[in-house]
Amino acid sequence: MSETEPLTIDPLPDRGKHDAWVTILTVIVGSCIVAYLTWYNRRTWIGDEYLVVNSTYLLFVPVLLIIGGFRESLESFGFARPEKNSVKLTWKFFFAMLPILIIASRFKAFQDTYPLRPVAAVDGSQLLLWELSYGMYMFSWEFFYRGFLTFGVSRKLGWWPAIIIQAAAFGMMHYGKPPAEFISSFFGGAILGWLALKSKSFLPCFSIHWAISVLMDLLSIHGKPGALF
Repeated sequence: MSETEPLTIDPLPDRGKHDAWVTILTVIVGSCIVAYLTWYNRRTWIGDEYLVVNSTYLLFVPVLLIIGGFRESLESFGFARPEKNSVKLTWKFFFAMLPILIIASRFKAFQDTYPLRPVAAVDGSQLLLWELSYGMYMFSWEFFYRGFLTFGVSRKLGWWPAIIIQAAAFGMMHYGKPPAEFISSFFGGAILGWLALKSKSFLPCFSIHWAISVLMDLLSIHGKPGALF
């Protein structure tokens, strides 16, 4: 720099343009992941490979994009401590679901479906292993839908478009489940998306989703003849 050249300061980045690209890339990458996993999951037995492939695409790919592509922290995509009032709200949603779970678990369609790994219904150690491994998968699932998609889309489009888009994608991933679950998953996804934005974290959504999943497994096992309990 010459002595006569004026000292300049680089301008701040255009946040509006950055946020627009974040939302666009979130939608593109998210759509590709949902399309691929919808195809893959319909053709793959729910085993170790299934859990690894899904966790890779639902968790690690978005994390790499956020850190390496967007150059942002994971906290801005809901990987953060939830707001204090969200704990009570999460429990309210969970207890509201209890009667629905109890009734649904009495139907053969749900008893034939859950647990998704059938051996867990007759072996206690396999049941524990399944719930822990599926919990890790559920963590990836919730980060993708209620973290990456919800916060990424809301960045430019706002709350309600983000809630609707991630709920639609969430519902499509339930294709092949019992019809009542498939239909209700769209509404459940919308509620969880709202909860994530309200609490500024996807962690309450993970907690309630995993708790519901475990309880459905236990209730379905209880209704199976010759099962563990």
